Amino acid sequence: MPDLDSAFFLALAIVFFAAAVSGLAGFGFSIVSVPMLLFIYGPPTVITLNKVLTLGSTWVNLLDTWRCISWRRLARLMPFAVAGLFGGIAILEAVDEEAIKLAVGVMVISFALLLLSGRIRHVRERPWMAPVTGLASGVSSTSTGMSGPPLVLFFTVIGLEVKVFRATSIMYFLALDSVGLTVLVRQGIVSRDDLVLSLLLAPAALAGRRAGAWLVPHVSPERFRRLALGLLLLTGTVAIASVIGTMG
Repeated sequence: MPDLDSAFFLALAIVFFAAAVSGLAGFGFSIVSVPMLLFIYGPPTVITLNKVLTLGSTWVNLLDTWRCISWRRLARLMPFAVAGLFGGIAILEAVDEEAIKLAVGVMVISFALLLLSGRIRHVRERPWMAPVTGLASGVSSTSTGMSGPPLVLFFTVIGLEVKVFRATSIMYFLALDSVGLTVLVRQGIVSRDDLVLSLLLAPAALAGRRAGAWLVPHVSPERFRRLALGLLLLTGTVAIASVIGTMG
């Protein structure tokens, strides 16, 4: 059983905050939690935590939004995302942990800078976009634990309406992580201690989701967006610096 030490209580705080972000925005749990949790646990543990906690808490925010799901887009995304899961596992098993941490930091910073730049322009959705997004998201899901950036970028670029964006993202992560966790278990990547740790952190994830949902009508979307992206820049920078420090 995992030790209930200071690292565990720090993980509780991280999970609560990341879940609150996700409850408010409909996405962001992995983007916020993964860079921070990688300071405490190794990539396989963090990826397992991400998937179990997503499955155990995301449904809370789906209760009020499921009518807005774009099932047509999900049907175009999911086959390619599932295929990408296996490529991500191959990367996880072949690549050094420090390299994965570095990749997470670079991905988070690049994503945050792209959104902060204001250079994303809405374009008409094209047939190739969903397959490419699904594949990239699936690979990222099991290699770094972050399936969100490709999907969020896709939905932002095509200008998806906020309610549809939020509901479809939630359903996508539930579906993808259901398959992803099953694949990880069958590959022997998920340990018993990882599952126990996930269960211990689950109440913080559920509480955070509800807190985020409660904040929806009370927080300016633009203000929240800039605060969250600023945090991403900070965590991504620290993640990269920590890897460079160990190399030095």
